[in-house]
Amino acid sequence: MRAFLLTVLAILPLALPAQLPRNWERGLQQAMDTYFNHLSGNRYEALADMMYPGLYELTPRETMVEMMEEMDAGGLDHRVEEAKVLRTAKPVVNGQEQFIWVEYTALVKWILAPELAAEADLFEELKASFEAEHGSDAVSWKPSERTLQADAVRWLIAVYHTDTKAWTFLELDPRAIELAALVVPEPVWAVLMQTKPE
Repeated sequence: MRAFLLTVLAILPLALPAQLPRNWERGLQQAMDTYFNHLSGNRYEALADMMYPGLYELTPRETMVEMMEEMDAGGLDHRVEEAKVLRTAKPVVNGQEQFIWVEYTALVKWILAPELAAEADLFEELKASFEAEHGSDAVSWKPSERTLQADAVRWLIAVYHTDTKAWTFLELDPRAIELAALVVPEPVWAVLMQTKPE
């Protein structure tokens, strides 16, 4: 019983209501718009500024930017358009960081260079990967635009930093959501897994 109480007392501060600014939902939506505009506009340095910093303990920032630039140079243009917040969970507080589950809808696109779209085997591999992430029923192929697109419903973790009054984001692959545990502080992740809406 004593060990249980100590555990509860240790995680209780993480579950207290966050001191978010007024109209924080509007600020969250605006920050998400900026984040995805950087992605769709291939502004990878600016995009990296808005990624949750803990990610760079797993993959260095320079490597992350280079990977995105190489994907773009290889003929795959990744865009996320019309992202809209559907719902959020209660914030989980850890010092000056406040973690929030965010469910959102978006139109996700992979625009392929002509050589990628024309190579049948490679195209099928890309299409299979896109369908595995978003579900085959949500995916369509627009041949005239060389675009794979999906009407997606996704989750991410938004982090509000009270010291800088800035938002950062951690995108989650639904096929491997547990990988976020390698990035988010362990006690925060334990509470997040309890508070994530179904």
